[in-house]
Amino acid sequence: MDFLHFLIPSQAGLEGIWKRVGDTFDGCLLEVSANNGVLLGHLKVVPQAMAEFGWSEGDLKWQGIRKPTASSWRVQDIRKHYDQRAKKVVKTDVCEYWLTLGGQEALRLHSAPLPFFPEQRWIRVPS
Repeated sequence: MDFLHFLIPSQAGLEGIWKRVGDTFDGCLLEVSANNGVLLGHLKVVPQAMAEFGWSEGDLKWQGIRKPTASSWRVQDIRKHYDQRAKKVVKTDVCEYWLTLGGQEALRLHSAPLPFFPEQRWIRVPS
């Protein structure tokens, strides 16, 4: 029933530290900060499962963060395609998501405009 927190999106800002929850990359910490007026998300903590796919602390994970309307955000999530046999990243690309901030300091990345079937879930880490 956590989707109820997203029926009325939060107007809070994205800057801060976010923790990924509920999937293979659970425990990943990402810091969203402004650089020359542009919001970017860099990895602060990379869990082992994520490191095995070529991710490292400090890597850029989110770019192109923008707020096209008063209640919605868009983000480009950088993805790495890792070749297990060659033990290297063979390609990187981006996947564009909607990003919705909800109550209880939660955040969802989702493909459709409505946040009901998120592909990623995050919670804000208190500062």
